[in-house]
Amino acid sequence: TSSSAPLILSANGGIAGVGVNVLLSFNDTDAVAGILRKNITASSIDVNAKMDAQAQTIFSGANAGGLAVGASVSYARLGAKNSAILDATGVTVAAGSVSVTAGKEGETNTAKVQALSVSNNVGAFTGSMNVAIADNCSANIARILGNASTQLTADSVLVLAVGDATAEASVAGMDIGGS
Repeated sequence: TSSSAPLILSANGGIAGVGVNVLLSFNDTDAVAGILRKNITASSIDVNAKMDAQAQTIFSGANAGGLAVGASVSYARLGAKNSAILDATGVTVAAGSVSVTAGKEGETNTAKVQALSVSNNVGAFTGSMNVAIADNCSANIARILGNASTQLTADSVLVLAVGDATAEASVAGMDIGGS
């Protein structure tokens, strides 16, 4: 599991309640499960990469005063990479079954990004700008590598990547004032 989840709660008040907030979250985890360039003789080979990754930002702000103005930016980026690799470059691999998976049916790898920006302003003159961006650049990869000198012998071979990637951005705001 890999997670990044910063939170900002902001309040400003006075004759001029002005708030400018930027909240950033980055998760660039690189997880690898693999066998790299080894001669192997086995009844079975199972390489399984499992990862649940998330990046989340939550901003909540309030401004109050004769002039109440707020601006907020909430940005979450998930660049997590999950890899299952059997690198048979230049070696001999012999097995009854070979399985290289990055998630399986019923064991889905997940990559979730969520950005939330909420602000409220109360005053004689009010204004606000809210931005929420959720950027999901995640990767879930299963692969067998080799070259012309690779010898891979197996009765069955399974290479499978199963993942669920989501990105959700939400903005909410309320201004109460005389104009």
